[in-house]
Amino acid sequence: KTLGASFSLEEELNRDKDSSLVGQAHISQPICTAVQLGLTALLKSWGVTPGSVTGHSSGEIGAAFAAGALSLEDAMAIAYYRGQAVISLTKQHAGLKGAMMAVGAGPEDVKPLCKLLKKGTVVVACENSPSSITASGDEDAVDELAALIEAKSLFNRKLRVDVAYHSPHMKLVADEYLAAIQHIKPTVLEGDNQVQFFSS
Repeated sequence: KTLGASFSLEEELNRDKDSSLVGQAHISQPICTAVQLGLTALLKSWGVTPGSVTGHSSGEIGAAFAAGALSLEDAMAIAYYRGQAVISLTKQHAGLKGAMMAVGAGPEDVKPLCKLLKKGTVVVACENSPSSITASGDEDAVDELAALIEAKSLFNRKLRVDVAYHSPHMKLVADEYLAAIQHIKPTVLEGDNQVQFFSS
């Protein structure tokens, strides 16, 4: 609320499936982070603290909190403004249609296919394992890539998102997002309090 949110995380988490808005990025971003921070705080209350952390995508916010590098308030601000950046992206670039797809192949198999696309741009956004990537980019091009991957009898599944995270689309709101969170300064831990942070 102090950040100007027009929604309550607690109310959204308690709504039924038909009325819930948790699928909307500007709400799902802070909700995912809040749940991660809550679980981290619960584990800490039981005496469970990490020696090292890692996170993927917005999960790095929770990892930074678990490592003690971010306060709860700063972690929530980063997540909230990330969601707001998505709203800005969709408003400022209404014609931009993004998509993402999970692919059961390694980057060396998918990157050459991305170069063949004629309907837009797709990048290997995430390397999940040696034989699993996430592709992200223009929706028409993601669909085109899906057909190429299908022809090779490889696993592929379009993700239930309408934004191409981890793709060049994000550059369109990067400066705005950075400006919104520039006041946040991570805590530097020293000595025995250090927790190793591995960025994905």
